[in-house]
Amino acid sequence: MGKTSQKLTIWVARDWAEHEKINELRAKGHAVEILMNLPEDDPDLILHPAAHQWTNEMWIYMEQALKTARRRKYPRARKKA
Repeated sequence: MGKTSQKLTIWVARDWAEHEKINELRAKGHAVEILMNLPEDDPDLILHPAAHQWTNEMWIYMEQALKTARRRKYPRARKKA
């Protein structure tokens, strides 16, 4: 397995710290940081530069992001045919 010249910093949940794929990333030279304090529940939406590359230019998509999060959280009941 070769080394990478384009190293990344990767945040990983504690439960995955020794996962085979994570160990492969370390072996290639990526910086793997273990997140120790993860919330119990997943959030409905993450607005952060490290999540989905959210930047100042992305605010125009806020309404769509909220609609998508609502659709995931509250799926419509399917109509019976």
